[in-house]
Amino acid sequence: MTRRLDIDGQDFDIIERFTLEQELYLAGLIRQFRLDRLPIIPGDDARRAGEALVDALCRHRMGRRILSVLLVPAGEVWTADEAKRTADYIRDHIEAVDDNALIILVTILAEALMDRGVLTASLNAGKEGTEP
Repeated sequence: MTRRLDIDGQDFDIIERFTLEQELYLAGLIRQFRLDRLPIIPGDDARRAGEALVDALCRHRMGRRILSVLLVPAGEVWTADEAKRTADYIRDHIEAVDDNALIILVTILAEALMDRGVLTASLNAGKEGTEP
């Protein structure tokens, strides 16, 4: 069953399995926003890594673009163009997203980044003999 998120009266499906197009789109955003360079200190736990991710998302306008990889209007198919429309909607309505929903989205995003080695690379950055 697909999980749904209501943002200010608009239902969105939460995407947890990505298509190749989404993978490529996310990879481009990871490079563009340097998510592989998050300021995580080696030895940090998952909570600290999550806090660094949330801070990066909130501090920069990238948050809505990244979240648009995870959300699609209910019943629609994800495309890059749909992601841009979703990002615009999130920008205009982000205050309506409750904290619990944001935690769910950031958790899904963190898992996606860890699956791709992004957070792992960040956690290893600075360890002797490792490069992110």
